[in-house]
Amino acid sequence: MGYLDNDTIVVDAILTKHGRKILAEGGSINPTHFALSDDGVDYTLWNTSSPSGSSGYDDYITKLPMIEAVPDETLMMKYTLMSLPQNTRYMPAITLANAPDALNTFELYNDKVKGDEIVLSPQISNYATSGIQSYNYTFYNDTGIKFVDHGGGKMVKLDSSQRDYPQERNIPGKVKIIHATSDVVVTDLTVVADTQCKVLIEHVGTGQLTSALIKVFKATT
Repeated sequence: MGYLDNDTIVVDAILTKHGRKILAEGGSINPTHFALSDDGVDYTLWNTSSPSGSSGYDDYITKLPMIEAVPDETLMMKYTLMSLPQNTRYMPAITLANAPDALNTFELYNDKVKGDEIVLSPQISNYATSGIQSYNYTFYNDTGIKFVDHGGGKMVKLDSSQRDYPQERNIPGKVKIIHATSDVVVTDLTVVADTQCKVLIEHVGTGQLTSALIKVFKATT
């Protein structure tokens, strides 16, 4: 990670591992969607006391160094911009209906009888649009979990998980579930060491994000 010179207009475009894989296999990339974010912008620097008047209110902000592109959504694009109806007073927010704590930390134990499951049931608030809501899920380490229900979404394996490695090798694989419209359910696989899986959940209509952590504990007997 580095910083870009903010004295000139710069477009820093890079491909993800999945994008490079497509090109390496002779495919082509035809983007159809894009997102914008204000990561790295410190709005507390808005200076209404600027000697230049209103034209200088944003001087400090525009002089901030910009972070160069990094193909990791846990580091970049965390605060995507969205369009909301006029007179919106509150930002949409995602909560997990059955989360065991404020940090959305779920636990699965190999010691317990098989069939123990985690239900990820996101709810969006402060969002006026009615009807069925859809969510995208990204699981960053699928070595200790098994998907029981995709919530009606499409599951896509990314990075190393494109191959079916033996579970004993404990090679993290990233899995994405796209446009799930109902709860996503996972259970635990037998693990040889305690594992953790970070989950990023995105509401498709607003781009709002929340995260969860799934811990899988190996058997102690």
